[in-house]
Amino acid sequence: MRFDTDQGALQDNGETLREYLNAAERGEVSAYYNLGWMYAKGQGVIQDKIEAAKWYRKAAEQGMMAAQLILGIMYASGYDLPQDDTEAVKWLQQAADQGHKIAQSYLDKMIAEGRYKQKDINGPLPTEAEQ
Repeated sequence: MRFDTDQGALQDNGETLREYLNAAERGEVSAYYNLGWMYAKGQGVIQDKIEAAKWYRKAAEQGMMAAQLILGIMYASGYDLPQDDTEAVKWLQQAADQGHKIAQSYLDKMIAEGRYKQKDINGPLPTEAEQ
């Protein structure tokens, strides 16, 4: 299998993987995301959702909105990772804060399902007893 690169040239999986790994070593956020995608889809590597999440997390921690969304969905669904609503909300909220409408939709769905109570920046909203 071959990939189109940013430069438009076709490369094989091994070369693409090496390039992304080298770029990741240099701290290039897009390389983290692309490695996450390769592992998630099994493109050029053995499919490994845990490894994909590791790379997506690196990109998400650097503020990449798309990686925050994907990582949030992975945690919310419990399909690729153990379900963890706290982690899901953490990443989905960061993407939503940057204006990602799909992330906001996931948060709205989690609220409707009772899986998440909307919080403000400083933590949970006070309960009735605390007000």
